[in-house]
Amino acid sequence: MLCLLVALIAGVIAIILMTAGIVSLSFISKGLPVRFILIGGAVLYVLLFFVTTIVFHRIVTLELMVIDIWAILELSAVAVLFGTGRFGAGRAAVLVALVGIATVVGLICYVLYYRLDGMSSYWDGMVPLIIDLFVMAVFSGVLASS
Repeated sequence: MLCLLVALIAGVIAIILMTAGIVSLSFISKGLPVRFILIGGAVLYVLLFFVTTIVFHRIVTLELMVIDIWAILELSAVAVLFGTGRFGAGRAAVLVALVGIATVVGLICYVLYYRLDGMSSYWDGMVPLIIDLFVMAVFSGVLASS
């Protein structure tokens, strides 16, 4: 229980810090306005909610929202950093593609999770975390080399 509480607190703090950075940069960014990403993310969540429940008969859990919020935050960060000239279009495209791939993999694992048991479900839950770690490492590398 303590691990879950620590993870929740760390996640909320991370969201607050990323949001503060995105908001402050959005005032000087000349890229895609973040509001379009937020609207798209909200529409995507509603769509995924219905697709996962109706088509895949998956119980909706908090993970669906976490996947969506993570993608929204990452895409917003790419948009404002690109819009401020922190990196070029090629690097931005790579980051957007990696976020997209990680999000799709996360959604596939989300749908499959309750259909698996034992260690299979454990690894199914770990795969998105490992891929997100990779995406964040690449993102950090891009920022460090800019």
